Amino acid sequence: MHEAVIICTRNRPESLERTLRSVQRQHGADSRSVFVVDASSAVAATRIQRILVGAPRLRYLRYPGTPSATCQRNYGIEHLPASVEFVHFLDDDVTVHSGYFTALVRFLNHHQSAAGAGARIDEPQPSTNAPSASQQFFLHNARARGIVLPSGHTTSAQQIALSRPVQTDWLSGCASTYRRVWVEQHRFDDRLIGYAPGEDLDFSYRIGQEAPLYVVPDASLTHHRSPVERLSATAYHRLALIHRYWFVQKNIDHPLRYPAFWWATFGQLLA
Repeated sequence: MHEAVIICTRNRPESLERTLRSVQRQHGADSRSVFVVDASSAVAATRIQRILVGAPRLRYLRYPGTPSATCQRNYGIEHLPASVEFVHFLDDDVTVHSGYFTALVRFLNHHQSAAGAGARIDEPQPSTNAPSASQQFFLHNARARGIVLPSGHTTSAQQIALSRPVQTDWLSGCASTYRRVWVEQHRFDDRLIGYAPGEDLDFSYRIGQEAPLYVVPDASLTHHRSPVERLSATAYHRLALIHRYWFVQKNIDHPLRYPAFWWATFGQLLA
């Protein structure tokens, strides 16, 4: 059994260093390969390479194209050794907690039908409020966790307290593990260049339509959400709207998918 961790980064050397420290503290780190796929500027790339000097079982990959999470992840996948069975995807602004990789791989070994599993995501400022009547009315949110609504909006099962593993429609790219066979079969959509909200949703949802995905509460990490390389709120919401339409058009098989999307958009405009 072999595992590999793929971490995509861009201009966040300090944040990446913290992430790598947490990965290297994990049990079995000496036998787990780590691939850092870097699309940073020349200056930041030099700093990152200095950080990685001497790190065991770590391979640095300088991504040659336009920075893109989808393309960088695919680039990392292309460089995986044939022996890798499980692929862990992490963002460069997380801290994995003790037992993270062990819990996810143990679950997948015990549930052979599962294509992937995700961890509990702790946020510095978590949102635990129940969905409002307005959010439910406009298909922005729902009481059920881990589902994808016909409007393209989602609810997460990775940001709530769980007492046992639960099935989910999708997984966050910052805290997910898949069997290699499913990663090879689907790949991330490399038409999404640059910052692309929902690229992890698209990838995981496609896999989840064919085999179960789960959230495993025994595995957890903290997502620090680095402010580096982030869009303004206005630019983010505009791009998120475009990508949500793209996701609905591509993936949602529901007779009311377009009315649901525009109804949710109308609700956002009112808000």
